[in-house]
Amino acid sequence: MDYNVGLEAVEQMRALLPAGVSMSQFALRWILMFDAVTCAIPGGKRAEQAADNCRASDLPPLSGEVMAGVRRIYDERFVRWCKIVGRRRARRLVRTAFCTSASAS
Repeated sequence: MDYNVGLEAVEQMRALLPAGVSMSQFALRWILMFDAVTCAIPGGKRAEQAADNCRASDLPPLSGEVMAGVRRIYDERFVRWCKIVGRRRARRLVRTAFCTSASAS
C-alpha cells in the first residue's frame, strides 16, 4: 500500500480508539477479536511497551460499530488502492513487502 494512504488509514483508525486505549492496544485487541487467533505475539523494546501490550487482553471486546469502522477504512483504503494498482501488482507488492520485512528481522 502506498505509504501516505497507509498513514491516512492510521489517522482514520485513531478516531475509533476507545478512551484511554493506545493504538497498539487497539490493534492487539482487534486481532484478539477473531476466534482463529489463539495468541498475539507483539514486540516491544521497553518494559512499559510490554506492559501496555499485555493490558490489551484485559480490554472489553470491541463493539460491532468499531469493527465495522475498521472494515470500512480497510475497504475504502486498501481495496481502492488494489483497484488503482491492479490486483496482481498489489499482491506482488504486498508479498515483496512481507518477504523483505520478514528477512530483515
